[in-house]
Amino acid sequence: MTGRPPHPTPQASPAAPRSRGRRAAPSPQAPAGEGSHSAGGTAPSSPADREAATAGAGSGTIWGATLQVGGVRLHLGFVAICLSERDCSPAGSMTVAAASRLDPEARRYRLREIARRNLDNTLRILFFLKAHGIRLYRISANLIPLATHPLTSGWSWWDEPDLRAVGTRIGRTARETGVRLSSHLPEVCGAGSESQFRWLQAYLDYHRRLFDLLDLDERAKIVIHVGGRGGRGRAGLPALVETAARHLDRLDEWSRSRLVLENDDRTVDLVTALDLAERFDLPVAFDWHHHVCCPPPGFPDPRSADGVAALEPLVARAFRLWRDRPPKIHLSSPRDGKNPRAHADYVDPAFIAPLLEVLARLDVGEVDAMVEAKKKDLALFRLVQDFTGGRKG
Repeated sequence: MTGRPPHPTPQASPAAPRSRGRRAAPSPQAPAGEGSHSAGGTAPSSPADREAATAGAGSGTIWGATLQVGGVRLHLGFVAICLSERDCSPAGSMTVAAASRLDPEARRYRLREIARRNLDNTLRILFFLKAHGIRLYRISANLIPLATHPLTSGWSWWDEPDLRAVGTRIGRTARETGVRLSSHLPEVCGAGSESQFRWLQAYLDYHRRLFDLLDLDERAKIVIHVGGRGGRGRAGLPALVETAARHLDRLDEWSRSRLVLENDDRTVDLVTALDLAERFDLPVAFDWHHHVCCPPPGFPDPRSADGVAALEPLVARAFRLWRDRPPKIHLSSPRDGKNPRAHADYVDPAFIAPLLEVLARLDVGEVDAMVEAKKKDLALFRLVQDFTGGRKG
């Protein structure tokens, strides 16, 4: 543990989360006096680790999924599937092999039924978000099954009356409830090679139709990894960046107004993502887990005192790139030491404590934090409870 005292946090007790005894970090607190909530599940780390990370975290009074970290209101959201709701997956699909065995009319009927169920479940999830005070949600990138595959090239799914009716309700409900929506493209998409860029263009064309179906404007963002899947390793990073720049320069205004770059866990570190994003005036979603796995060359240990100090100006750079909605970060923690890149079921409070320290120092009113843990909404609720002392039982 360093000698530096923890950053003072409004509505927090003097004790603060610790990263396995190495540093005191600000303890996020939910805004006081606004209801309570509880959710089940199991802890991602040992009881001792969790108690140390959340010591003195507060009274347990919470409102929805907003925490207070220093002067920052941290809005938590989750990805796609809502595990609290029964049979509520918005990501139903169909294999190419199964679709190929059907005649065109039967294929269209089956895919439309799956798409309708995905959209209906997305609408259900939006009402769930409203009920639980969640203001951030990532839609499934596969709401329309096989939308980027040649098998569906003759299907104008965006003109299907029943799909359009539900899509319009989704957009209207999101606006009325103040939920900020986004999408994250598969890792096969990227700008670092010709094949990745072809996939990126295909998914952007699909999302252009999808966002129109959902009646979403440019505030609904589309997150990508710069290098996509595979990449070229750190040695090939300069060439990858220049290739990515040429590809990003070819994108139209619709795509540029919605695209968000993310630092990844193997090749494109935060500094590289920022340099590229600033060239094209694109926002950057900062992923803390990826930063720990892939810090910039010569960067201090991200979880050390020096690492926190070095990260602060970089996160400030990333936040300044956001114009039309709060800046975004991604939260997750490693499943285990054998594969530090894999996401755990829940978010370990000790693992993200250094990031919270950085957030508490920044002069920004609110930040969106997408929880990328495997347990989806259950992980979100568990994280809120970890830091507010609101656990039941």
